[in-house]
Amino acid sequence: MKKKILTSVISLILVFLIFSGCTDKNVKEENPEISISTTSLDFNKGVTSGSFTIKNVGEGKLSWEIEDNIPLWISLSPMVGSLSNNEESNITVIIDREIMDPGAYSQDVSISSNGGSEILLIKAQVELNLDAETTLYVGGEDPTDYSSIQDAIDNASDGFNVFVYSGLYNEQLVLNKKISLIGESKETTIIEYKQTDNQFMTAIISIEADNCSLKGFKIITYDDTILSNGISVKSSNNSILGNNFLNITSAIAIELGSKNNHVKGNIITICNYGIRTWGRNEKNIINKNEISSAKYAGILIQSSENDKVFENRVYNVDAAGIRIYGSKYTHVYRNLVYDNKDGILICCGSNNNYVYLNTLKRNREYNGEDNSHNINNWDYEGSGNYWDDYTGLDENGDGIGDTSYKIPGDGNRDSYPLINPP
Repeated sequence: MKKKILTSVISLILVFLIFSGCTDKNVKEENPEISISTTSLDFNKGVTSGSFTIKNVGEGKLSWEIEDNIPLWISLSPMVGSLSNNEESNITVIIDREIMDPGAYSQDVSISSNGGSEILLIKAQVELNLDAETTLYVGGEDPTDYSSIQDAIDNASDGFNVFVYSGLYNEQLVLNKKISLIGESKETTIIEYKQTDNQFMTAIISIEADNCSLKGFKIITYDDTILSNGISVKSSNNSILGNNFLNITSAIAIELGSKNNHVKGNIITICNYGIRTWGRNEKNIINKNEISSAKYAGILIQSSENDKVFENRVYNVDAAGIRIYGSKYTHVYRNLVYDNKDGILICCGSNNNYVYLNTLKRNREYNGEDNSHNINNWDYEGSGNYWDDYTGLDENGDGIGDTSYKIPGDGNRDSYPLINPP
């Protein structure tokens, strides 16, 4: 009897080993491998867009991602994806010279995957051509150049350019006529503000005329007790492009009924508020800015209508990365909001705002919060947001979660949560 049992056990073991061996032979080992169609893109004069492909030349599923910590002047889409064997994705690359200083640029972009990594080199050239007859110069070696920025502004006519060479300027400025104020470099053309005893919450630069532009400056204070706006906008149709701000109470404040202003490509760090609109403003555009280490909000839209906030990068904020306060019809989309206390907060009577196609991750308390006591839309035209704490499934593989994402607070929902970042 014991002999029969032993024989049966041995037979079962042999059968198991045989079938295991057959199964192992039939299973293909997954070994995806990433390949890109070019390792360099050169944006010559006048060229603003290009493309390349990512391909899986191995076996199995390739999951790839482009680093998101790239300069603001570069945009790539899509930034993340997956590919089967021999499948490829076309990646569009766009550069934005409007927010770049003159000069030559060379930037590596890293692409990581479960099948290796690649590096794409992006090169670009930016030139600045100014009309000599309508341009005043500050801080240069020519004896006709001005030594004071404000003196040049005062002597300029509507439509003039004021070009400021690299250097340190201790001034407060008022733009009270239609001019373009251009710094040589946002790293080396520095306006440092030193507060006097009788000043409180003043503006380092005040834009009071319509149709002005300001580009290429580094605006700083070194005294933490100084209360100031870096740039106060009290007019309309202005452009604030490609500046650096350091240690400012409110880096950019759009105030008092201003409209159709464009704030783009600015880098702001160490502030109470990065970019703030308030006071019956409308139709202002805030995009492609990088804001970090703010105390109260990276971007605050307050008492405004029909503003657009998109493609900004907001992180390391002690409160909400983006806050919508008492505002309506704001569109907040394609922003990267991470490592803040809260991601996006809508509050204080705001209504009919739209939040969609944002990437919200690693925010400590909430990725999103809505305490407005009104209806706001956390998705738009079938697209929601990417939430790194979403736990739902995507059974049909369409990239949209099968269950909605509940927004903490009043019970609003994202009905189309994204499985991957947009």
